[in-house]
Amino acid sequence: MLASLTWELVALPSRAWPRYAKVSARTEAADAVLRAAAVGGVAAIATCLGAAAHPRASVSFVVVPGLAAVAGYVGTAAIAGGFLPQLLARSVAAATEASSPTLVPSDELSRFASAAVLPMLASGIAHAIPFAGFQVVAALLGAVATYYSGSLGARALLGMEGASRKRVATLTALVSTPPALLAALLIASR
Repeated sequence: MLASLTWELVALPSRAWPRYAKVSARTEAADAVLRAAAVGGVAAIATCLGAAAHPRASVSFVVVPGLAAVAGYVGTAAIAGGFLPQLLARSVAAATEASSPTLVPSDELSRFASAAVLPMLASGIAHAIPFAGFQVVAALLGAVATYYSGSLGARALLGMEGASRKRVATLTALVSTPPALLAALLIASR
């Protein structure tokens, strides 16, 4: 069930986030981070397969993009599980300090961040298609989808509305995009 829900969070976030909000209360935050890292690992494998299918394929032509994908996509999952929840907690605390002091538990922020970055991580699967421009476009579309998913997740899982929901979605997209986009640019330049 969690595997299908993970892919639904990528493909159909508006339908999946309410279900994920119910299921996530029964799962550990570490499980969400591991699922995100697994999706990043699938992106790294897709990158290696795409590089191997290229006409100029050699060992270094496959290994360098594979390592870039591991750093970019699994690194994004690590950021989502470690650094991003702390940043979101500070942002939520600063935003609610003036109005009502509602604190979001850090485990819930970890679950949210790990699920919200899934579209960015899944965009790395596009590296299986060895067209340079397509890979960068897929990473940019992943960034847009991450913002959208973060916005839906902030409402469904964190119960946020208005400016705080927008702020959380923006931070999620801005923090998760650079590693994956840099990996896509490096892979596309080969």
